[in-house]
Amino acid sequence: VGGAAAAPVFVSGLSGIVEASAGGDHSAARGYATRVYTWGNGADGRLGYELNGVTYTSAVKDLPSPSYIFGISAGEDHTLALDYNGVVSSWGNNRSGQLGLGNSANNLWITIPQQNKSYLVDAGVKVTSVSAGAGYSALSDADALIESLERLIAKKRDIKQAAMQELL
Repeated sequence: VGGAAAAPVFVSGLSGIVEASAGGDHSAARGYATRVYTWGNGADGRLGYELNGVTYTSAVKDLPSPSYIFGISAGEDHTLALDYNGVVSSWGNNRSGQLGLGNSANNLWITIPQQNKSYLVDAGVKVTSVSAGAGYSALSDADALIESLERLIAKKRDIKQAAMQELL
């Protein structure tokens, strides 16, 4: 942390880490319960807090989170966090709308984590995983997976019944 290294280095300030994600030039980690840590390049708010004129920080910051965090993903210049209720929070660069907050022209850089709850919940989407990329984000929906599995099971059942009918 704080520069290039030819070998792995210990990152001080972290404890109980269960997941880590490396972005373009920042990192995020998820600890137990509500712990989210970020460090690296803080441009565009990708660390989730103001750096007050400094661009890079090797200091690990523990971000406050209102609920139990289930997943974390650092993209090129934004970060996503997912809580156990399927609520996605995002922060950082939003020039391409990758934060999922609606109109990107009004929300270019978000330095404080924002919940994307309104339209996802209204649409009945239960997000199960998040992935931040370069100018985009991807979410997985458990309901869509369950629906696909139900269709596959129904199709297999129909094929089985048809085969049984032919045998009789």
